[in-house]
Amino acid sequence: MAHNLNFNESLKRHAFFSRKEVAWHGLGKVVENALTSKEAIKEAGLDYPVFKGKNYVKYEFPIKSKAGELTPNSFATYRGDTGVVFGNVGTRYEVVQNTEAFNFFDEIVGSKEAIFETAGALGNGEEIFITAKLPDNIKFGEDDIVDKYLLLRSSHNGSCPIQAMFTPIRVVCNNTLRLALSRSTNKINIKHTKNAHQRLKIGAELMGLSNKYFDTFKNYMEYNKHILINRTDCNKIIAQSILNPNEYDLFIQDGFRATNISQTKLNKLVDIVDSIESGVGQDKYRGTKLWVINGVSTYINNSASYNDSTAKFKSVFDGDGDKLLNNVMTNLELL
Repeated sequence: MAHNLNFNESLKRHAFFSRKEVAWHGLGKVVENALTSKEAIKEAGLDYPVFKGKNYVKYEFPIKSKAGELTPNSFATYRGDTGVVFGNVGTRYEVVQNTEAFNFFDEIVGSKEAIFETAGALGNGEEIFITAKLPDNIKFGEDDIVDKYLLLRSSHNGSCPIQAMFTPIRVVCNNTLRLALSRSTNKINIKHTKNAHQRLKIGAELMGLSNKYFDTFKNYMEYNKHILINRTDCNKIIAQSILNPNEYDLFIQDGFRATNISQTKLNKLVDIVDSIESGVGQDKYRGTKLWVINGVSTYINNSASYNDSTAKFKSVFDGDGDKLLNNVMTNLELL
């Protein structure tokens, strides 16, 4: 399976680190101790500058002794240590250095408090990601613990904005649990424009957003662990979340034996239901709406197939996996 991690020539290893545990790809560096932001950026191989320069057109043949010309209002970003060009960007595009992304964490929780878990660069270094564990956690009952994480991703080629999001990780099965409620948000997007640097300094404001988000998350989970749901309704919820209306009607009529639903979708249905029934940590809230939510999260993170780690990352946080969990939670509320 591909990993798409950048190989840092100066470090002679992949630009990635993880804390205490070896990542699935076995690449990069494992560190034992908590790192400051200055240490983390070096260990992850992200301490390279990024610049924005004017594009240049080289003529096929010299014209009036000129080999080429700078193109007006046309720019590209490039890596300062290797000269690799990341991609074309617009006039208003503003470079945000990797160091500023790490400083963002210090602004939110203090330079000594965030525990950096992973960080790395993808491709030629055009996309970066950082995850840090926040100081406290959420408890459900006596022994179900959910850790609080802050994730930041950014690109240097205009492919995505700077994204900062809070996400809870359930310790018992290491699942990312996303919450999409209109009354609370867990993500902000910052465009690479002139005010990007200023918006990266709003740590105190974002910490308030974090507290609101995790309070809402805890209340939501506490509520749903008491609401019962039978297996038939559970299957209907999952089917409704991934099938179109015609397919859903066929499923209600014939169940998993429906012949006019693609085998791929039926297999996906079976896999999701299996994760709900027998996934890691699924016994605790069996037969409740929280049982369904945790099971779907288990499927997205541990059972679903992805082309590579980048595809999984994007699916879980901002793609099909995220959409599936949102659909399931919405349909559960309507039940």
